[in-house]
Amino acid sequence: MITRSPFSASPAAAACLFLCASVFPAAGADARPAVQRVRNGVQLAAGGVNERVQFYADRTVRVMKWPAGGKPDKASLVAIQKNVPELNVRIEETAREISLSLGPLGLRVSKSNGAIR
Repeated sequence: MITRSPFSASPAAAACLFLCASVFPAAGADARPAVQRVRNGVQLAAGGVNERVQFYADRTVRVMKWPAGGKPDKASLVAIQKNVPELNVRIEETAREISLSLGPLGLRVSKSNGAIR
């Protein structure tokens, strides 16, 4: 008895399977967000949104969130500091979260959903 692959008769089906397997990660694959360091803070994608947490002073933190695939540059009704001075922000990263602190202020960002505590 000769067995044939179901895809030997249909190269298009084989190509579709290959494409789907390469685009969609396997279930349970490590999907940790990439954390980028920015001046005085971090930027990451979590829970379908992009998030940037950035210290402007020892008691001032700006948090920006925007949809995945969108851009962070948008009109704002608040005064935004253009020149961000270099600060000594302490950043620590674990498998679950990122901790940022400067002086008396500290916060933690969840890598799974972007929640801030």
